[in-house]
Amino acid sequence: MTGAQQYTVIEVCLVVFIYWMGFSAYHRTRVIYAAQEQQSRSYFDQLTEDEILDCTRALQHAMESDRLYLDPSISAAVLANRIGVPVKTLSAVLNRQMGKGFNEYINNWRVEAVKNRLLDPSSKHLTLTGIAYECGFNSQPTFQRAFRAATGFSPGEFLRRQQAS
Repeated sequence: MTGAQQYTVIEVCLVVFIYWMGFSAYHRTRVIYAAQEQQSRSYFDQLTEDEILDCTRALQHAMESDRLYLDPSISAAVLANRIGVPVKTLSAVLNRQMGKGFNEYINNWRVEAVKNRLLDPSSKHLTLTGIAYECGFNSQPTFQRAFRAATGFSPGEFLRRQQAS
């Protein structure tokens, strides 16, 4: 074999080795992802209907009566502690039962509060940002993003549409 042919054999072996490494890594991550997904599914499946219902009712009460969404520093751990369930249970119920993550759930409550304030004549003197901060948002970009995600409109567009109707 000549020198060029030796390098070709080595190059082919290296290419095959690199592809094999890539395929192996991809397969391993898929296995890990599937195992993690199975674990998260299995926890929710272990909850009884009563536990799910109790958690849902406690969440509803915490939002409607206690208005915990107004606290800009609320976290899943704090909320879970307040309603008396483990964080894992709260997260599972939000994700599987309500189809929302913690931030989306809280921000939807905040957006509803903002919408109510925007339509309240006694809040006409307040700015959009001021209302957003009072309703638990702690940044303008987060407020804008959450409002658009929940309503399909920017806060200004929503207000103009409400005033026009």
